[in-house]
Amino acid sequence: MPYSKTSPKLFYTDTGKGKPVVLLHGFLGSSVCWDACVETLLETHRVLTFDCPAHGNSKPPQEGSSLKHYASQIALTLHDLKLANVCVVGHSLGGYIALELLRLIPEKIQTFVLLNSTCMADSSTKKLARNRAANLLLKSPEMFVRMAYRNLISESRFEELRPLISKRMAIAKTFPPKGLITILEAMRDRPDYTKALQSYNGKKYWLQSYNDSFLDVNLASKIAAQTHCNFKTFNGGHLCLIEQPNVVASLLRNILA
Repeated sequence: MPYSKTSPKLFYTDTGKGKPVVLLHGFLGSSVCWDACVETLLETHRVLTFDCPAHGNSKPPQEGSSLKHYASQIALTLHDLKLANVCVVGHSLGGYIALELLRLIPEKIQTFVLLNSTCMADSSTKKLARNRAANLLLKSPEMFVRMAYRNLISESRFEELRPLISKRMAIAKTFPPKGLITILEAMRDRPDYTKALQSYNGKKYWLQSYNDSFLDVNLASKIAAQTHCNFKTFNGGHLCLIEQPNVVASLLRNILA
């Protein structure tokens, strides 16, 4: 479980043999979110998970850092490891970073998967929501984490999943608030990636939960069609790696078969 030689603040795991798969988690997550997927994919693939800056074991980013900067750190690590023909999977925030990778190193990406994410830039309404989130995070980090998890898990599953949610929340509460605010600002200020996704000629998939509170499934379907992505849906809310880890693992296994 090393830190990147070229980007020493970036923590990643690298296990298994076979074609490489890169898994990028969402906001307030970490590499452990992918445990079920890693276990499934290790049967046939080399699996790398990266902790986003200020998440998991990665160090906080410099103030004002962009998603492009984070993606470039991953790209340098992949270059250092001499990896090509990679499958990149990004959940939520990880999807935005994956899209930056798609712009930086499209020739090294063989298969691209968005998971409860989008290629669209934030609307003005969404930008304001991220500003409010940053303000709350600065004032009360614990309240912010509690509210985020409550809003991102399907209400019908919350009590059932409470023990796992509590563990993930406990991890998220250890993340540095100022670093998380920098990530929120980077998400808010990210560009639109629609053209980059549309022009990418490799295999591309868009996996979308029906009850994702961040993106309406019908809108996601339309954008996926416009960008020529294979669109697949499944039950659950935004935090599908908590609600439906085995379903996501099965979908990825079938995509990579």
